[in-house]
Amino acid sequence: MAQQTLISTAMLPVKQRLEFWHDSVCKHFASLEIGVHNEDLSKGLRSTLVHSEFGKLDLIQLDACRQTVQRDHRKIIADAHRQDYTLFSLQLRGIGKVEQDGRQAIVRPGEAVLFDTSRPYSFQLDEDFEKIVIRIPSETLKTLFSRPDRLCAVNINSSAPGANLLFTYIGSLISEYKTLPQNCTSAFSNALIEMIGGMLQELPESKSANDSSIKKTHLYELKRTIATELANPKLGAELLSLQLGLSISSIYRIFSHEPIPLIQYIWNSRLERCFEDLINKCYLDLSITEIAFRWGFNSSAHFSRAFKERYGITPTAHRKNSFPL
Repeated sequence: MAQQTLISTAMLPVKQRLEFWHDSVCKHFASLEIGVHNEDLSKGLRSTLVHSEFGKLDLIQLDACRQTVQRDHRKIIADAHRQDYTLFSLQLRGIGKVEQDGRQAIVRPGEAVLFDTSRPYSFQLDEDFEKIVIRIPSETLKTLFSRPDRLCAVNINSSAPGANLLFTYIGSLISEYKTLPQNCTSAFSNALIEMIGGMLQELPESKSANDSSIKKTHLYELKRTIATELANPKLGAELLSLQLGLSISSIYRIFSHEPIPLIQYIWNSRLERCFEDLINKCYLDLSITEIAFRWGFNSSAHFSRAFKERYGITPTAHRKNSFPL
């Protein structure tokens, strides 16, 4: 069964609640400044956070008093050791105002907004609120949508193609989370990422961006084929060319505006799958080498070096940390 963590200020004496809430929010999102009205402090700072691990994602439910959060360059520098995240925030109650990259978005119940921890932002909530935040590793989202930064602080409402379906799916995941088997969360998590990426591509602000819709379609098909063929040791530009009916030069050109080269994207994707499988109880009977070869590696030494370079830990240590004797 999937696990959740409940954090509530009600568990502490009133004088300790602000510091506790600040530390809890920073732990689950990013380093932030949090401003709370004196009136709400005197009333006890009623705030609750529910954190659910969900494959590559984090689902975070907030039910709290009015407050303002701000992330500036100083906080970003302090988080240099932490991964960058893109936050998809779905408002359930109360009205919020988000500012990032010179844009401003008002978010009402039933609407959503995107913002990114790698750049300064502020989120102002002038009344008690509820919302669901999906914390997505920015690198993961970019595999489906190359420039999510173009859509930060842009209002996403139910008129957006696929938005109602996405919002309903998020609500269902929250309500059914405790009943989900642990080994199923990765599949549901991947589906959620695909839905978010697909919806973002259909926003008017996205369609007005520089990339043509044809190029986006080719990039999507290219990444989908990579995901399908990831276990194939022969996966590369030549195989993709045959699969998609495009020239090898076209394959490289389609990928040329991505943050990393094509071959590095393939290896990173394989490493991500290995990272997940090494801590999946379903694969405890497989050796580390078997898991590596299962995802297209053909050298144990190469896999171990690449894994440690990417994650700062050996595959053996990563598995032992998750399943200590």
